[in-house]
Amino acid sequence: MTFLLDVSRGRTDAEEGPTGPELREIRGPRVHPQSSPLRAGGVQTATEKWRFHCLRCLHVWEELYEARYCGDAVAWRLSGVAAQPPWVDRACRGCDGLWVKALPDGLVARRVTAK
Repeated sequence: MTFLLDVSRGRTDAEEGPTGPELREIRGPRVHPQSSPLRAGGVQTATEKWRFHCLRCLHVWEELYEARYCGDAVAWRLSGVAAQPPWVDRACRGCDGLWVKALPDGLVARRVTAK
């Protein structure tokens, strides 16, 4: 990304437009492949079981996801195909309802009943 900075007034060209010979070019930081934190050696892969609960028809099912962790980024795969995270845009297999709760393995959804 390149910006032009008016040295005499300290404003960018987006605010005022080019004003003459006192403009100089400023470039953003460059990322070199040697210093990139996202190297293939830093990727960790885990298989995670997610349980889905439909809050409309109470249908419950499980799916196995492959999560690839690389720093702060996570890439999800479902059945070998790139996928959205488990908690995004799920539809119930039983009623096609969109009121689906996704829980990682080990957490249990409880139904609260009024007394």
